[in-house]
Amino acid sequence: MILMKKICFTLLLLNIFCIINAQVIDVEKLPKAKSFGWSGAVGANTNFYNTTSAEKRSNPLSWNLHGNVNFNVYETFDLPFSFTVGKYQNIFTKPYLQFGITPTYKWAKLHLGHRNITFNPYTLGGHTFLGAGVELNPKKWRFAAMYGRLRRAVEIDTTFQSAQIPSFKRIGFGAKIGYGTASNFIDLMYFSGKDQAASITSWKNPNIIDKIGDANTMLPGENKVIGISGKATIHKNLTVNADAGLSFINADITDKLKGSKAKVDFKRKLLIAGKGGLGYAFKNMNLRLDYERIAPDYLSFGSYFFDTDIENITLSPSGILAGGKLVYAISAGRQRNDLDKNKTEATHRFIANANISVNPTTKWGVDMNYNNFAIRQFSGTELLNDSVRIRQVNQTITLTPHFTIAKDTSASHTFSVTGNYNDVNDRNVVTRAYGNMQAMMLSVNHSSSFSRWGNSINTGLNYNIINMAATDNKQVGATLGYTQNFFNDALNMNVSANYNKSYINNVADGKVINSSASLGYTFAKRHALSFAFNIIRTTSLQFENYTETLGSLAYVVRIK
Repeated sequence: MILMKKICFTLLLLNIFCIINAQVIDVEKLPKAKSFGWSGAVGANTNFYNTTSAEKRSNPLSWNLHGNVNFNVYETFDLPFSFTVGKYQNIFTKPYLQFGITPTYKWAKLHLGHRNITFNPYTLGGHTFLGAGVELNPKKWRFAAMYGRLRRAVEIDTTFQSAQIPSFKRIGFGAKIGYGTASNFIDLMYFSGKDQAASITSWKNPNIIDKIGDANTMLPGENKVIGISGKATIHKNLTVNADAGLSFINADITDKLKGSKAKVDFKRKLLIAGKGGLGYAFKNMNLRLDYERIAPDYLSFGSYFFDTDIENITLSPSGILAGGKLVYAISAGRQRNDLDKNKTEATHRFIANANISVNPTTKWGVDMNYNNFAIRQFSGTELLNDSVRIRQVNQTITLTPHFTIAKDTSASHTFSVTGNYNDVNDRNVVTRAYGNMQAMMLSVNHSSSFSRWGNSINTGLNYNIINMAATDNKQVGATLGYTQNFFNDALNMNVSANYNKSYINNVADGKVINSSASLGYTFAKRHALSFAFNIIRTTSLQFENYTETLGSLAYVVRIK
């Protein structure tokens, strides 16, 4: 009876615990579309857990019932509902409901409800709003506009029980006009956002301010941004693109609300951000040069996040050679901060990445990857002591040759070897003794698949060693797995075992044995039953010895 009450209660709350995704509806296709359809699945599963360890990682027994149903209107509008109820899983989060719709007709789009529009990254950059918007693209013209709520009002929670961040109700408006095509265009845009100071009262309550502290005091603000975006194909192989924003920020409009004509510090409030790039397409290579600069404290109420006080310059060649047998993509760039020269220290980074894939035939090939991340600090407004100065180079090299044998579609065999070397070179005179690290990983893997018999087997050997702070941590192991399908793939069986032995400074420390098995059975087209079992045995001279046992039983039925 208690179980049935829980299920009924959950079903009644389906309309609350739902997410209605914003949909794009092509009005021209509506007359031919199916007016209504639905599909879904319901299921149940139980999990059990046991361990000899003093620390329990899971509950000994748990179960849940779950389901999801999706209603489809005119083959374009989806309304998905879902529920989960069970032992140890009866905590429901706060209802979440979003609704949005975008009817389209030829070159016109109308946005209603919870929607997002992008002008460029520095003005209106995909921030979700609740309101209305429009996009019009007749011929080469490019129009867009929006008005709506960017944030809802959330009062300050002095009990600190709510995970929601307090905020003012924030209203935004934006408009864009442009002309051109996808390869040649120019857009001009404007965005404005403003907090509604009267939307909450707790921000000016002296008792609340005393409780949370001045550092957490909220103030209503406003933001106005103008921007420009463009792209041009100067030559058939040469393209140039740019995005920029000029943002005026007033972080405290309380004086404005009182009618005060306070002087605005434009040096602090008027900020610039932008990026641009050049690209040239050679016969077998594409070459790009990109530059980005974002002023310290730059923000737009129309974008969620900016990595500010940063300058990036990147060179990126990529291409295909030897008739597609060699593919490469390389990038190298420099990054720095402290653009206004007012920080106690400045940080410079050099970042490089190279991916090369060589496949002389369909049977064998080699994949290579190299990563370099170097960071170095310099003195800023204050002299930086060598003992705290960060200077580090992190390099990683990965090499993976692979070979495949497949005479026909009935059987295939794949062999691969992966070698990985990681070196962290700490160049600080004080921390290098324990900051340096070298790690090496080597694995040999094999898999064979036999479609005629519906089975496959995989094996592997691995060797890992990490050297750090004069300590060697080594791990040697092996893996074996087997999969078998029966009755035209209706029944699936899988077993696997993994063994790893650990050494510390060449002295055996312990081992981990992980064994698992699973069965899956599909019957009557819509029903699926599965069972999984896992045993992990861990022994160690340094830590606790224990055994863990995990299992699960699940059933799912598609209701349509």
